[in-house]
Amino acid sequence: MRKFVFHSLSFVLAFSSIHAQAVRRAAPSAPAPTRPAAAADSMMEGAVFRASDSFELRMSGMPPEDALPFAQQFTIGGDGFVNIPLGGQVRAAGLTQSQLERAIERCLIDKKIFTRPTATINVAPTARFVTIGGQVRNPQRLPWYADLTLNSAISAAQGAGDFAGNKIRLIRNGKVLMFDKKVIAKDPAQDPHLMPGDQVEHQ
Repeated sequence: MRKFVFHSLSFVLAFSSIHAQAVRRAAPSAPAPTRPAAAADSMMEGAVFRASDSFELRMSGMPPEDALPFAQQFTIGGDGFVNIPLGGQVRAAGLTQSQLERAIERCLIDKKIFTRPTATINVAPTARFVTIGGQVRNPQRLPWYADLTLNSAISAAQGAGDFAGNKIRLIRNGKVLMFDKKVIAKDPAQDPHLMPGDQVEHQ
C-alpha cells in the first residue's frame, strides 16, 4: 500500500511539473518596453543646423569661472561655422544638436584647453520654422517641432484649397522633392517628417 501511495504521489508531482513547464512555454512573452512618445521624438534623427540658426550654449566639466564665457547665444555664420570662445571656428551647419555638442567638446579637448568638457545646447522652438503655401486655405509660417509631418503641416494650414491637386512640392536645402497626397493617404508611412527651413507648396 505504501508503495502504491508513493508511486501515485510521484506520478502526480511529475505530471504537475510537466504541466507547469508547458504553461510557461505556451504563455506569451511580455512585450518589450517602449519609450514614451516624447522620449522617442527627442531621440529622432532631428533637424540639422543651418546658417543663421541661433542657439544657447552651456559648458560644464570645468571651473565655473571658465564656463562663463560660453554662457551666451551664438549664431551660425553664412559659411556654416560658429566661433566658440577659446576653441575658435567649429563647423555647425549640417550637424544635429547632439553632433554639434560633441564637436565643440572635441575642439576644446584637441586644443588641450579642457580635458573633460561637456557642452549643452538649447535651441528656442520659435527659432525654427517651416513655410506652408500654394493651394492651402491658410498659407503660413509654422513653428517646427520634431513630429511635424507633411500631412500635419497642411492640416495646420486648414487643409487643401478648392483648386488643389494631389501633388505636393517640398523644397529642402535647395532641392525639390515631390509627393502624392493619395499615396500618403493610403500609406501614412510615406508621410515625411519636415525639417526646419522646409518649404511646402500644395499644387
